[in-house]
Amino acid sequence: MRQVGGLVVIGTERHEARRIDNQLRGRSGRQGDPGISQFFVSMEDDLMRIFATDRIKSMMNTLKWPEDMPIENRIVSRSIETAQKKVEGHNFDIREHLVKYDDVMNRHREVIYRKRNEILQAKPEEVSGMIMELVESEIEYVVSFHTNMDNEKQWNIQEVYETVHSIFPIAQEQRKTLGDLQLQAGDKLQDAQARTKIMEYLTSLAIDRYAKMVEEVGNPELVYNIEKGFYLRAIDTLWVEHLDQMSYLREGIGLRGYGQKDPLVEYKNEGYGMFTELMSNIQKQVVYSIYKMADVKKLAPEPQQLQKQHLHGAKKNMASQTNSSGPVAVQPAETSIPKVGRNELCPCGSGKKYKKCHGQ
Repeated sequence: MRQVGGLVVIGTERHEARRIDNQLRGRSGRQGDPGISQFFVSMEDDLMRIFATDRIKSMMNTLKWPEDMPIENRIVSRSIETAQKKVEGHNFDIREHLVKYDDVMNRHREVIYRKRNEILQAKPEEVSGMIMELVESEIEYVVSFHTNMDNEKQWNIQEVYETVHSIFPIAQEQRKTLGDLQLQAGDKLQDAQARTKIMEYLTSLAIDRYAKMVEEVGNPELVYNIEKGFYLRAIDTLWVEHLDQMSYLREGIGLRGYGQKDPLVEYKNEGYGMFTELMSNIQKQVVYSIYKMADVKKLAPEPQQLQKQHLHGAKKNMASQTNSSGPVAVQPAETSIPKVGRNELCPCGSGKKYKKCHGQ
C-alpha cells in the first residue's frame, strides 16, 4: 500500500455525525501510512436538503454557477459541519430525554428489588414482623377511611367490621366492642382517641389471631416458607402488571404536549400515582391471604397420608393382577378432603357461602 501511494477513501455523502466521517477518514492513514480522503455531497442529500439548502442555493444563484459544476469551498464545508452539529445536538437531546424517562422506572425498580432482597435474606421472625406491619397498616387505612367524618354517628363501623372480618374472623361480641368504642367519640380530640383505640383493638385481635394460626399449623419452617412465598408472589405478579401499565403510559404520554403540558412531568406524576397504587395492592394481596394459611393446611392432606394412600392402592392393584390375567382398571386413591356443599359456609373462614367464595 505504501508503494502505490497509500489508500484513497471516497465518500459518496456526509454522515449526520462527524464521528462517522472522521472514522472513515482514518481508514486512509492508519499507523502513519500515506492516504487521502475525498467526500462528494449532493444538494439532494438529506443533510443538505434539511439544514443547508437555502444558504447554498442562494449563493449558487448569486454567483450563477451551473448545476453540474462541482463546488469545493470552505463555506460549503463549514455549512455541512454546522448542519452536523445541529443533528448531533438534536440526537443528544433525544437521548437525554429518554434517560430522564428511564430514571423514573429505575427508581421504581430500585424500591421493588430492595424490598424483594430484604424478604429473601430475612429471618423467619423478620418476615413475620414485615407481615404484621402490613396488617397494621391495612387496618389503619380501613379505619381511617370509614371514620373520616366529623360526626361520629356517620362512622361506618359495620363496614370496618366486615372488611376486617374478611381478613381474619371476628366474633360478634367483638363487633359490639367496636360499637362501644365508637360511642366514646365526641369532639375532634375524642374522635382521634376513639379512632386510635379502634385501631389498637383490631391490631391486638390480628396479633392474637396470627399467633393462634401459627400454633395451629405447628410447623414454624412451613409458616416461614408460606409467608415468604405469599409476599414474593404478590410482588412478582403485580410488578409485571406495573411494567405493562407504565409501558402503555409511556406510549401515549407525548399527546399531553398538545394540552400545553410537559410530557415528562406528567409521566412522573402519573408514574408516582401508579407506583403508590402498586405498593397498596401488594399490601392488600398479602394481608387478605396470609390468614388463610391454617385453613389451606386443614384442607390439604398430609404427605404421609398421600404416601399411604398410594401404597395401599398399589397393593390392591398387585393383588388383583395376581388373581386375574386380564387388564385391570386402576382406581384413583381416595382423599380425606371433605366435600363442601354450595350453600354451606366456605371452610376458608371468610363467612361467605362456598358458591360465592372458593366455589366460583
